Amino acid sequence: MSSSNTNTFQTDQKLIFNLQQQITRLTDQLAELEEYKAELDADEYDEIKQETLQELKEVQETADKMAEGNLTLLDSLGAAALAMRAAVSNAFHTPEILCMFAKAQPAQLRNRFDELQRDYKLGKVPKDEYTQQTIEVLAALQRLGERLSDQEEQFLRTNMTENMKNFAELSNDVVLKENVIVQK
Repeated sequence: MSSSNTNTFQTDQKLIFNLQQQITRLTDQLAELEEYKAELDADEYDEIKQETLQELKEVQETADKMAEGNLTLLDSLGAAALAMRAAVSNAFHTPEILCMFAKAQPAQLRNRFDELQRDYKLGKVPKDEYTQQTIEVLAALQRLGERLSDQEEQFLRTNMTENMKNFAELSNDVVLKENVIVQK
């Protein structure tokens, strides 16, 4: 590899790392915002959330520009790009699930799904919250290329929100497998 190719590769890696750091910071910020929602007045909460979503949108636009014509960047940014689209389209309401999706963590998503099932059966989670988060987990698993059971697919079809349907249509022919975009 020539010196200029090495420098380009190192620059690409640094840009990818920085972009992933920004995405992590913004998804963590959304999670913290939800955690402290009760301590903020409604206007302040809405303003911070909109600013964070706007920043995510800007990061998404940067990632899209970086990925144009560069397969290495596209592969590396795949999970992050889909997660940003999900956040910006308001498909995900649970930052914790969005973070797991952005980091392509199917095992953690499965664990969250199991926790939701258990907590719902024990009456610790209200039905609407259980339904919303279950939809988010299943949709994230599906986008990550994980196989859903027939029951899980039926639950998703029956309960999917309009925003989640729009997100699914955004990337219907694309899944993420081991952090790499794969055409279906």
